[in-house]
Amino acid sequence: MAGRERPTLYTPDGKPYKAEADGGGPPPAHSLKQFRDSLDGGKRTEEEVPQARMNFRPPSELGLDQAVDVDPDSAAQLIRSRAKPWFELAKLLLAMERSGWNSSKIAEATDLDPRMQNTWKTASSVYFSLQADPAFEKELLPYFATEVSPEILAEVRILPSNQRSSAAAFVAKNSFQVMQARELSRAIKDWRFRLDGRTGFSNTPGDALAFKYWRDANELKKKGEILAKIENALKVAETEPAVRKLRAFANSLLEEDMPTQDLPTASVIELEQQDMSFAQVSMAGLLGEVSAKEVADAPNPPSTGLFGICRPPNDAKWAILPRWPALQRAVQATCVLVQDGLIVDKALRKANEGKSKPPALLLLERFGVGQERPVQTDLYLMEEAAGSPLQLVLGSAIKDGAKPCAKVLAVVKSPSSRVV
Repeated sequence: MAGRERPTLYTPDGKPYKAEADGGGPPPAHSLKQFRDSLDGGKRTEEEVPQARMNFRPPSELGLDQAVDVDPDSAAQLIRSRAKPWFELAKLLLAMERSGWNSSKIAEATDLDPRMQNTWKTASSVYFSLQADPAFEKELLPYFATEVSPEILAEVRILPSNQRSSAAAFVAKNSFQVMQARELSRAIKDWRFRLDGRTGFSNTPGDALAFKYWRDANELKKKGEILAKIENALKVAETEPAVRKLRAFANSLLEEDMPTQDLPTASVIELEQQDMSFAQVSMAGLLGEVSAKEVADAPNPPSTGLFGICRPPNDAKWAILPRWPALQRAVQATCVLVQDGLIVDKALRKANEGKSKPPALLLLERFGVGQERPVQTDLYLMEEAAGSPLQLVLGSAIKDGAKPCAKVLAVVKSPSSRVV
């Protein structure tokens, strides 16, 4: 396969270089860097430099026309001291990266964090594209030479290349800062997709931003806030049709009998299904006082209507609990209050002695006819003697033939019981 034609190389004195195989001497001793430097601005005039070298251009990066070849340590010192405008220092970042420096090493040497390094590089491409754009007003470039300029231009970077110059010019003429530049860029991008109400607003930067303010105004309720948005829109609108539309909107608003006072601000809450997952459970009494009869006679939960509205029977006390699976499975649920949570911890074998603990609630399933004998590891309520207050006991402690009053489905602890 035929190879490509080898390019002609030249020595520093401008003579064609001949390899030893062609009867020439050894390769020139000068380095590639010296050879590259000899192509750009050596001592000879353009007429003296061979045409092959006149056509050479260094690789372009970030929209730059000239590559920078500099010692990384020197570059780091220049960046750290901010010795040049930021867009010139951005070239040095590239040189340091080409020398093998990563963003962390650069940050340590220059006091420029990785995020700002990326911002400089991104914004540099915008800056140099503006500089090269003949349609961009060059007297506006100094606005983008300040310390905050990279972040401003980084916002403009999201726009297509054919819209950046006009957007950047609008930013400079209106002295926009970062947040305003971001709002403008998003408004310009949104303009093409927002068809409803767009008539009258052109795709110029000012009209796009005015259109955004016009949409915002239509979502407000208070006359004062709406007029403020329209006033902002009139400040940035660039075309006569946009101005006419905005003024007509403001005039129609002023003619309406629209309340200028604040509208009611009551919160509107739309319930989800999980918001209704609560159930009423009757409170039979206090452990240590409640009797088996009181547990047996505790009313079942009343039927509920919309929003859980119900009419509890008689004067019974009720607890409102989440509709846990254990509660959903219960047939005859009730509950008792344990004033000292230490009693429960002792029953669960989690404590022997100690200080009193916050109250707990025992969710119960009443022990009815036909139910199996107690499970050894479950907790139950039963009388020590007929008519005596109920006590909390473990199933393994219940004698054969003895019948508990209720089974403990769950022990419910208050949030305060979690505080150590």
